[in-house]
Amino acid sequence: PFLEEDKSIWRYDKSMSGGGILMDMGCHMLDLVDYFLGPLQNCAGVAARTVSNQGWVHDKEQGVEDNVRGNWIHRISTEEKDGGYTLLGSCSFEFCGGGPAVDQIQITGTKGTLRFSCFDPANPELLIRNGDEVEKQIIETEWPAHVHQPMVQDIVDELKSGTFMGPGSRLCSGTDAVRTSVVIDKLLNNRKSWTDDYLK
Repeated sequence: PFLEEDKSIWRYDKSMSGGGILMDMGCHMLDLVDYFLGPLQNCAGVAARTVSNQGWVHDKEQGVEDNVRGNWIHRISTEEKDGGYTLLGSCSFEFCGGGPAVDQIQITGTKGTLRFSCFDPANPELLIRNGDEVEKQIIETEWPAHVHQPMVQDIVDELKSGTFMGPGSRLCSGTDAVRTSVVIDKLLNNRKSWTDDYLK
């Protein structure tokens, strides 16, 4: 449980946050996975409120799910010549656990693993497998002084040029955002805060 002085505790109160940390912050992690590996399909999940006192939120009706588990697939290729590659994905979000906070996305392939953070300014790690040996490479990254500045600059530049969401754009489209919203609803015990009209 968080201390009352913690300014982020509003995320545990539905009357203020709407849906908790998964909707507020987890969406960015899931959106990154979608960006790197393609849409999360056949998504299923289970979510529960496992801590009764989430900071100062004592009202059961106002608390949010603090423990979420989910799985899905990515269809990387449907080409017959490629064998129709499919990747399996899973997530584990535990927002009120007593252990250390871990902010990590891990992508594992046949030749190694890439680990990186969504919010912490930690350098990504690349673990390359070579037989029984594993070589660890740290990818040195320069973080912006203001984390949102590059994205805001992209929006300003695209609006000024009149080529919003043009070729080479690094911005997320509304279609991508709706896709991530649907995934979150499925992870949160198959809620339906969206309608099928948005998916057309």
